[in-house]
Amino acid sequence: MSGPPFAFGGHSRRERDTLSPDLQRLSNAVIKRIDFTILKGNRNKADQTEAFDTEHSLARWPNSEHNKFEGDFDKSNAMDIMPYFEDRVPHIE
Repeated sequence: MSGPPFAFGGHSRRERDTLSPDLQRLSNAVIKRIDFTILKGNRNKADQTEAFDTEHSLARWPNSEHNKFEGDFDKSNAMDIMPYFEDRVPHIE
């Protein structure tokens, strides 16, 4: 890839749609400069329970920001992301 601008793939677009308007604006601005994927936005009860049970979250349902909603928008106040690098290999440590 020759550089910005980057764009979200289908999975990231679907997860972005579960985010609060502020996080949607933020992610839309960041993707113009940094290539990344949105792994998860809103977590339903089953997703949050699995995240907690597998130690990917410290919070039980419904106490995660992934389960909290902003006003009447019914959107998540948190997102899990992962950056990509030039070779499109995700950076995981």
